[in-house]
Amino acid sequence: MVAKAASGIDDEILAESIRILYINTRRASLGGLVVATVVTIFFWHRSVPRIDLAIWLAMVMAGTAIRHYVVAAYNAATPSAANVDFWAKMAVVESIIGAVVWGSASFLLLRPEIMETEILVTVIVLMSGTAGLLSMASFLPAFFTYATIVVLPMCLRMAWLGGPHEMLMGLIGSIYLVLLFSMALNYNRTFIASGRLMMEKNHLALDLELARAAAEAGSRAKSEFLATMSHEIRTPLNGVLGMTSLVLQTPLSPVKRQYIETAHESGQALLAIVNDILDFAKIEAGRLELELIDFALRPLIMGTVASMSARAEEKKLTLTTCFPQDLPPLLRGDPAHLRQILLNLTGNAIKFTETGGVTVTTEVVALDEGTVTLRFAVIDTGIGVPKASRGKLFQSFTQGDLSITRRFGGTGLGLVICRRLVDAMGGSIGFDSDEGRGSTFWFKIPFALSLPVPVTVPPEGDVVTVAPRRILLVEDMVINQKVVGGLLEHAGHEVTIVDNGAAAVERLRQSGFDLVLMDMYMPKMDGLEATRRIRSLPGAVAKVPILGLTASILKDDLARCREAGMNDVLAKPFSMDDFNAVLAHLKPREEEEVAPVLDTARFA
Repeated sequence: MVAKAASGIDDEILAESIRILYINTRRASLGGLVVATVVTIFFWHRSVPRIDLAIWLAMVMAGTAIRHYVVAAYNAATPSAANVDFWAKMAVVESIIGAVVWGSASFLLLRPEIMETEILVTVIVLMSGTAGLLSMASFLPAFFTYATIVVLPMCLRMAWLGGPHEMLMGLIGSIYLVLLFSMALNYNRTFIASGRLMMEKNHLALDLELARAAAEAGSRAKSEFLATMSHEIRTPLNGVLGMTSLVLQTPLSPVKRQYIETAHESGQALLAIVNDILDFAKIEAGRLELELIDFALRPLIMGTVASMSARAEEKKLTLTTCFPQDLPPLLRGDPAHLRQILLNLTGNAIKFTETGGVTVTTEVVALDEGTVTLRFAVIDTGIGVPKASRGKLFQSFTQGDLSITRRFGGTGLGLVICRRLVDAMGGSIGFDSDEGRGSTFWFKIPFALSLPVPVTVPPEGDVVTVAPRRILLVEDMVINQKVVGGLLEHAGHEVTIVDNGAAAVERLRQSGFDLVLMDMYMPKMDGLEATRRIRSLPGAVAKVPILGLTASILKDDLARCREAGMNDVLAKPFSMDDFNAVLAHLKPREEEEVAPVLDTARFA
C-alpha cells in the first residue's frame, strides 16, 4: 500500500513537471522569437550574409509555431497521470526542435574570420542554454537534450577551427554546459523534493477528509443504530412496565400482588441497565451534548434525593442532604446531567449499603468573579471498596469483583458515565474508601453564577395531579395503545386512539381535544409531519398542546420533535407521575423561552 502510494505521488510529480515545462515553453519560445528578431536586425548590415540570417529567422519562427502547436494540443487534451508518458515524449520532441533552431546559429551565423561575430554567437548560444535551464529544468530529459544539442555543436566547431580564441571559447562553452547540467540537477532535486512535500500534504489532507467523512458516517450509523436499539428495547419495556402498573392498580391477592410487584421491579431494573448501556453508547458515539441554562441548585438536589428516598426506606437506611449557608441559589450549567451524576452515585451508595445511611453534601471550594466551583459528595456506610479493585472502578463494564456483581448486579457502567459527564463539564471526580466501613464518592464542577430567576419545576418527590382531559392518543403499536390508554383512562382521562398521523389530523378537524399524545414514528404519516399539519390548521385547533411520545433518547430526535411544533416530549416508558409533572407546567409554545426536554423514562 505504501509503495503504491509512493508510485502515485511520483506520477503526480512527473505530471506536474511536464505541466510546468509546457507553461514555460510558450513563454520561452515567444521570448526567443523576439531575441532572434533583434539579432537578425543587428547582423543585417554586418558581416553575416542576409540569406543565412533569413534562413535562421525562418527556422526560429517555424520552431516557435511548432512548439506553440504542441503546447496548445497539450492544453486541449486535459493531461493527467494516465497519459503523462506520451506528453513527456512530446516534451522531448519539442525541446529537440527548439535546440536545433538555436544550435544552428553556430553554423549559420558564426564567421571564424570575424572575432566580433564569434563572441556574439557564442553569447547567444550560451544564453539560449541558460533560457532552457529556466524553462525546462523541471523535466531533466528535455533539458539535457536541449542543452546538449544547442551548446555542444558550438564547442566542437570552435575546437575544430583550432585558433586560440576559438579553443578558448570552446572550452568556456564546455565548462558552461557542465555548469548548466549541475544547476539543472540541483534545481530538479529541489523541485521534486518540494513537489513531493506538496503532494504528500495534499494526499494527507485528502486522507484526513476521507477519514473525517468516514468518521461522520460511522457516527451517523452509530446514532441510527442507537436510535433503533432504543426504540426496539424500550418499546416492549413500556408494555411490561405499563401493564404491570395497570395490574397493580386492580384488586389482587397478596401472592399475586407479590408476583406482579416482583415482575415490575425486575422491569425497572432492566430499564436501568438499558439506560446505562444507551447512555454509554451515546457518549462513545460522540453524541453527548451539554446544555447551558439557568437553574436553582438546592431544589435540584432536594428533588434528586427525594426521588431515591423510597429505595432507601426499603432498606431502612437514612438518606440526608447537607447544604452550606453560602451555597449560591442560582447557577448556569447543565442541570439534567448534574442530576444524572447525583442519581448514579446516590443509587450506588444505597445499593452497596446494608445498614446506616447515605448523606449527600454540597460545598463551595472556589468562588471567583462570575464563577463558582462546587464539590458534591455522596457518603455512605456501606461495604467500601477493596484496595485490589480500586483501579477498576472507572473502567467500562467492570466492578470490584465477580462476587459483587453476583450479589448486587449492575453493568459496571454507572461510574464510567459519571466520569465522562464530569469530564465533559470541566470537572474532576474521585473517591475515598475504607473497606468495610464506607465510601465517599465526590466530584467537582465549575458553574457560572446566574442572576435571572429560573423557571421552577416541582421536586421529584412531590405528587402532581391534573384535572381529567380529553386526550387524542396517536400511536400505531397495539401494545402501546393498551398501556398508555389504560394508564390515562385509569387516571380519569377521556382517551381517543388513532394509529397514524393522517387520522390524527382528520380527527382534530372533526372534534376538539385538550391534548394530543403523538408518537414520533408511524406508518402513512409520522408524528413530525402530523404535528406540522396540525399547526397549520385554521382556528384554535392549531394551538392544541402536543406531547411527543418516543422511545428514542437521542437529543437530535427530541429536538426534531420540538422543531416540528410539539410542546414537549415524553420518552417511553413513562409513569403517570412523569406525565402529570410535564402536564402541570406545560405552556403554549408562544410563551416558551427555553424548550425543556425530559427523559422521563429514567425515572419511571
